Amino acid sequence: MPAIYLAGPLFSAAERIFNASLAASLRKNGFRVFLPQELDHEQDQRRLFERLVAAIDETDLVMAVVDGADPDSGTAWEMGYARAKDKPVVALRTDFRRRAETAAAGVNLMLYYGATIYLEAQEVEDEGLTKAIKEALSSTR
Repeated sequence: MPAIYLAGPLFSAAERIFNASLAASLRKNGFRVFLPQELDHEQDQRRLFERLVAAIDETDLVMAVVDGADPDSGTAWEMGYARAKDKPVVALRTDFRRRAETAAAGVNLMLYYGATIYLEAQEVEDEGLTKAIKEALSSTR
């Protein structure tokens, strides 16, 4: 059963609810999911950072939520770290806003082209999620 590190913003109630829903959907489809918001964020910040980095190292793939006008900086870092470790990255965008002037469909080109797979979905139950994860896991750089 592949393990997924679910990267995404977790600063508002809406973000945490979405992340939890996405994690539940992924778990329902047979994936093990590491969700950073499930950790104690009151602990020593250096220790928390080290635990998050170790979790990326321990998982098979990073799924990164890249919603918003400017995706979360921590999520961008997690994507870059995973890529540097040659781990597949699935960038997930549920935000329907686009920047028509860019080929990268509304996200920074480094995030768009840095992802193994860029996926747009409107629902966390979207069957395309599982397909994209399996495709990313089987892809080679």
